[in-house]
This record gives sequence, structure tokens and C-alpha cells, in this order.
Amino acid sequence: MGHLPLVVLIEQSLGLTSFRPTMTIPTVVPLIGTLGCLFDMFIINATVSLVALVVMGAFHWLLARRHLDSPFADVRSGLFVALAQWAAQRVHQLPRGQERAWKPNLLVPIATRSRVRRHCDFVHDLVAPTGYLELMGLVSEDDAPSLQQPLQEATEDFRSDGIFACWTILESDDDERSLIHGMEALKGSLFHPNVLLAELPETDEGRARMTRLTDKARANRLGTVVFGRHPDVELGSRKVINLWIREESPAMYMLLKQSWINLAILLTYTLARNWNARINLVHAGESDRDPDAIRASLHRLVDLTRLPEPDIHLLRDDLSESLGQGPRADRFIAPPTSN
Repeated sequence: MGHLPLVVLIEQSLGLTSFRPTMTIPTVVPLIGTLGCLFDMFIINATVSLVALVVMGAFHWLLARRHLDSPFADVRSGLFVALAQWAAQRVHQLPRGQERAWKPNLLVPIATRSRVRRHCDFVHDLVAPTGYLELMGLVSEDDAPSLQQPLQEATEDFRSDGIFACWTILESDDDERSLIHGMEALKGSLFHPNVLLAELPETDEGRARMTRLTDKARANRLGTVVFGRHPDVELGSRKVINLWIREESPAMYMLLKQSWINLAILLTYTLARNWNARINLVHAGESDRDPDAIRASLHRLVDLTRLPEPDIHLLRDDLSESLGQGPRADRFIAPPTSN
């Protein structure tokens, strides 16, 4: 009987429109009823009461896992939605910064059916275990039906692995404009994506398009990860990750003020954790600084960012020339050529 006053207390406190009792009572009445029922249960027999609560929780967990279909919404779903809306309203009143609660929330644009599964393994490793994934189909009106089922199936696969994912389709003949509109629309959402995942362009036109999208992503508070696969080994053995640092400032605290290094470090840490991989911290740049001073600065960077004991390598050439000279790795995470 304790559930009845508890449900009345929650629904009445949330002010749900669907909750319209014929007899209105003060909120304190169901509160006293709920506390009184719990008190009586444990006064009569604390052991049996505890067992009863555990059994009820187990039944709820089992029924929730069965995903039973219902032709109408039940009280549970209504309460969860109302509680989520209440919490979202409180969160909106807080500062927008999410540095301490950062996790990879990816926006993945998909233009063709064949690319739905193309990067699923890498995307999974980037967002697991607590990240969020938004699959955005960018197709013409005629091609939209053919993309809907693959996106839905991919989303269900991610959810079965414990990753929260959703999908949407924007119908337009201009993929670039559709993606920009999608980023602008998601900017106002409470839990909006914070990283745009894009494929490495192969043409000058594609690189120019990527530059425009990166600028728009930055304007909408999204970082950009440009992802490319090796044509032969794909992701390799997933054992070693190279994090590249280019020469910019002797002071590590100045380097950490730049957004690209923070995003690179966070993604490196996430991949290393999910792959159980080793990290190489590779410094590249034509510098007159003493190698011991550079190494000391990199150790300071490791200490500030809590990277899990990477191996440090120093290369004297600039970044573009050093990429082929660094230690062997299964994944390179490198900064942009310019900010």
C-alpha cells in the first residue's frame, strides 16, 4: 500500500496535467502516508520488509528487461518522463560548462546506406561506456526510406551494448547545408553532441568542405574529429596509440588553453581505456629548446592531465614531416595543422 501514497506524492508534486483527482489533498498527506507505511513495515518485521523491497525491485528489473509491448503508456513511464523534465529544467538553470562531466557525445553524419556500418567499431570504442551517439542521415527525399532501417538497426545494436544512441534523417540535396542545420538545431538541446566525427577527405574540394564544417562546428560548441582508416590494416591490433604534440609554447598551462589538445587527450584516454592500449606521447617541432627541458614539460603535461604513464618521444622535424618517423602505433591522434 506504500506505493499508492508515493505515486500520489510524486505526481502531485510534479503538477502533471494527466493527474486530475476528484478530491484534492495537501501534499503533506501522501508524504506522511509514504513514510508511515515504510515505518510500519520495518517496525513489524524489518527482515521481511527488506526482502519484500528486494523482491519487488527484482520483479521490476526482470519485467523491464523483457521489453513488454504495451498499447498505452503506464504510470512508470509517465513518472520517469516527468522526473526527467523536472531535472532538465533544473540543469538548464546551471552554467553551460560541462568540463567536469565531459564525456564523448558524438554526432556522426551518414550520407549513404553503405556507410552506416563503416565505422561502428571505432565509434563504439570512442563513446563506451558512458558516451552518447547521434546518427544523422543526410539524404535526398527519395533516398530517405532506404536509410531509415539501417540507421534504426545500428542504433539498436549500440543500445544492446549499453551505449545510448539515437538517429534522425535530414532530407535535402545539400549534405553540407543539412549537417550545418542539424548542428544548429542540436545546439539548443540539453544534452547536445560535443564532437563531430567526419571522414578524412581525399580531394581538395572535400578538404575545403571540411574546413567550413569545422568552423561551423566550433561556432556550435562542437569539436571535430577527422577520422581515417589505414587501407590495409584498418585499426590494427588496438595496442598502441600515438598522441602527437606540436611545438607551440614552453609552458604547458598555455598549451592546455587550446581546445584541440584537450579534445585529443580526452579521446586518447578513452581509446586507451577501452583498448587497454599503451600511449606514446610524441613531441614534434623544430625547436632550439634543450631536449631535457622539453621532456620535463611533457612530464608536467602528463601530470596535469593524468595520462596513464605514456612513453615520451622527441622528434626534431615539424609535425607534417614527423608523422612518418614516429613510433609504430595502431592509431594516431594528431592536432590540426592550424587553429
